Amino acid sequence: MNKQLRDLIEGCVHCKAAHLIDLVVRGAHAKPILEVFIDSENGVTTDVCSAVSREIAEVLDSTRVIARDYTLTVSSPGIDRSLRFPWQYQKHVGRMLRVKTKKGEQTEELNGVCKAADETGVTIETKNGPVVLAYDAISEAKVKAPW
Repeated sequence: MNKQLRDLIEGCVHCKAAHLIDLVVRGAHAKPILEVFIDSENGVTTDVCSAVSREIAEVLDSTRVIARDYTLTVSSPGIDRSLRFPWQYQKHVGRMLRVKTKKGEQTEELNGVCKAADETGVTIETKNGPVVLAYDAISEAKVKAPW
């Protein structure tokens, strides 16, 4: 993916007080599909997604970073996307998480309630007690659906 494209989109997202979680470019070369996933500490509404979408389209059309037709979608990441940033864990304190860790060749999966999160790591309350994990020890973490 083009760094200039990512930087432009990230700038558009930040100017609307949100964070770029992921950018996926897929589809045919003739008409690529840009999927932009955004989030914020206070959540994302359809109004925020619409505002970000308009901002991105305006910037992309004026800079011609993509010199052909494209399809743009902007949405929240949903619970099926992995948590990537410390502030996302902080946002989900009190919720059930499924966390995968990797130590060498060993992979472990933990399920429990996110009890605390700060800039260095997260505390998960499992059925066997609390587990404190540094973010760099986590290979994947997802919010578990409450149903």
